[in-house]
Amino acid sequence: LFIMGEALSPDAHRATLGGYIEKDKIVPDPNHKPKKGEQQRMIRIVISKSLKEIVVFRKSRTVHVYNIEEHGRRFYRHQVFTSDSRFSFKTMALRRSLKAPWSTPYRFS
Repeated sequence: LFIMGEALSPDAHRATLGGYIEKDKIVPDPNHKPKKGEQQRMIRIVISKSLKEIVVFRKSRTVHVYNIEEHGRRFYRHQVFTSDSRFSFKTMALRRSLKAPWSTPYRFS
């Protein structure tokens, strides 16, 4: 992850982080023919990459995570997580069952 934009001041109320996540798997190298007693060479194949944007708000103590999707030459943000749904524009699924008691840190997530 890296900080997007200018350097943050000590009293900044918002920080934006960006980065990408690679989903990969290790498979045998199809071009390698192992000799007797030699181990098969393995290679890493990247299955998918997803751009992420993380926005942290100091005053509301909230974290929003977005997937960045490209369509043509435009980039669109889709919210996938929030630490407090009261400060989100998207209705997020509950992280607890409806009959479970509410603990204070997770009451509004």
